[in-house]
Amino acid sequence: MIKLIYSLYINSFRAVWQATEIHAFALLNTIYTSLPLATLTPYLPTLFQILLKRLQESVKDTKVTKYARHLIVSLNVFVQAHGSATLIQVTCQ
Repeated sequence: MIKLIYSLYINSFRAVWQATEIHAFALLNTIYTSLPLATLTPYLPTLFQILLKRLQESVKDTKVTKYARHLIVSLNVFVQAHGSATLIQVTCQ
């Protein structure tokens, strides 16, 4: 019985997490295009580290392509807003 409850809990948590990821990327894309780079600069290394760590952890998950697609679109929005040199500089820190 405990295994069943645990399984239901984990599966419902995954469903909620995946549903909110879409909205989180939409918010992140809006932040990229709305805020100036000077405002974002202190937060970018940590933000990209978290996003890439999540990608690395999601390789074990079966829905990695959905997350990867949203991440690629989000990085593309960042590059369009602030340039590819900025993305390279931030990710290499």
